[in-house]
Amino acid sequence: MRILLLGASGRTGKQLLQLALNQGLEVVVIVRNAQKLAVSRHPALQVYEGEVDNPTLLKQAITGCQAVISSLNVSRKNDFPWAPLISPVDLMSRTMATLLPIAEEAAVQQLIVLSACGVGESMAVTPAWFRWIIRNTNVRFPYADHEKQEKLIVASKLNYTLIRPVALSNTHKVLPVIVSEGKLPKPRFMSLPRLTLASFVLALLGTKNYSRKTIILSA
Repeated sequence: MRILLLGASGRTGKQLLQLALNQGLEVVVIVRNAQKLAVSRHPALQVYEGEVDNPTLLKQAITGCQAVISSLNVSRKNDFPWAPLISPVDLMSRTMATLLPIAEEAAVQQLIVLSACGVGESMAVTPAWFRWIIRNTNVRFPYADHEKQEKLIVASKLNYTLIRPVALSNTHKVLPVIVSEGKLPKPRFMSLPRLTLASFVLALLGTKNYSRKTIILSA
């Protein structure tokens, strides 16, 4: 299978890229700087350098791809909630607005997009202290853009899966996951390892599991 991976130089994207190549998938990425990739050279990897919302690059990169995975995010300088943004405030929604008609025209079979628990109606299942952070710090910007891109995706004709994971960690573990389409069950852990999330995402490829659904993922 050939996939287009957006956000491949991010913390979750690097896990997705490495795992996808390990599993024998062909991977196409669009990044500003190829040196920031976890893997820069691999016979099954094709790299386009440039802006991820560039329609010309997207049309070239999506050619021959059966699926698209997006782990894009509106990033901050560091994890401090008030840290300044280092990416455009509308990066995800702007990219998705460009991507969706291109993906429909290319007859992409599957779109998997990483969002976040706390977006949209899932705000209600998050702890009160986290709701305060989302509303009162710079964390509000990625959450607002996640919500915008989700609305665009739901309105599309594509076979999408929107995944809202709980807080992510860099622990290198693959844990059993809890999938919920509404109320968040009591998680065994307060966070979800990025490797667990990446493994779950890749396991969805080629399946109809959670087709045109929005799910919460915890462990």
